[in-house]
Amino acid sequence: MIVPSADELAVLASLPAGDHDLPFADGSRWPLVLRVVTRGRVDYAVGADGQRNAPNVTWLARPSGLPVEGVTAGVVYSLGWRNVSYWGARDHFLLKLSAAEDVTVTLNGRPVPIPTRLVGREWVLDRSLLDR
Repeated sequence: MIVPSADELAVLASLPAGDHDLPFADGSRWPLVLRVVTRGRVDYAVGADGQRNAPNVTWLARPSGLPVEGVTAGVVYSLGWRNVSYWGARDHFLLKLSAAEDVTVTLNGRPVPIPTRLVGREWVLDRSLLDR
């Protein structure tokens, strides 16, 4: 298991929380919000609810910083040497990471330890993780 360090937790505290109060650019709010923070470029894929597979994240040639109002689901925002992206769902997410090092995952603002055995495989994240 990879758990966030104290330094990573401090960085997370400076970002929009990624919880059910997070406004998305299209005006939607979601009961579950997934936030993925990477140090540098790490490939990953995210799917939500009824999607059968997690599509790969699209890296823009020049990711921009966080918008003033509302994030767009699946867009990778650059914050210096870190990148952050957000997704919303009603029930669950599928997450497939290419690596666990230099990655921090939160569900509704709470850090989720990354099981290293699931790197390269689809991992289901749902409300049950919040009950632990």
